[in-house]
Amino acid sequence: RVVAAARHAMLVLRPPASGVLVDWARDGESASRAGLKKGDLVIGLNGKSAPSRDDLRADLPAGSKLSVLRGGSVVTIEVSGRLNGLRARSVERK
Repeated sequence: RVVAAARHAMLVLRPPASGVLVDWARDGESASRAGLKKGDLVIGLNGKSAPSRDDLRADLPAGSKLSVLRGGSVVTIEVSGRLNGLRARSVERK
């Protein structure tokens, strides 16, 4: 847990890219069911780079695609509707 917390803190302080950093996704809620996890960095939404937290709070149309940086690899997650149970923050690479 200490290592995971330290890694998460580094993503907040020095993100590898601009986007939305997932603080947590509550089990059983739509964000978790879609596949989002703590520490994920959402770097794209439907081809748009560096989405904002507000972009992820919107009612997303069916088939929306998130580009997520996870463990050094980019994965694509398909979502629709609201991402309930998600705590996240916008981060900017400087």
